[in-house]
Amino acid sequence: MFRKKDRGGISYQAFVPQTSLDAEAVIAICREYKIHNADVHLRCDATVDQIIDVVEGNRKVRLSLSPSLPPSLPPSPPSLPPSLPPTIPMCT
Repeated sequence: MFRKKDRGGISYQAFVPQTSLDAEAVIAICREYKIHNADVHLRCDATVDQIIDVVEGNRKVRLSLSPSLPPSLPPSPPSLPPSLPPTIPMCT
């Protein structure tokens, strides 16, 4: 979450461990874009590019879950009862 505010400096909080960012890097990115008062809350392992995209306003980064298993196969078509012919004649 990134939200500008009127005063209070930059508030940084990470809810998950960050592999490529720390508080100093996030504050430096914000200052590079002339943002001196903001709340920055990271709920995913973000990269520098993702932070820049959010600060510029280009994108909102959201963590999405997708299934890792392929969808199940469609059910087989119903079989015709033995009393019906396999084809239906057409009237011409």
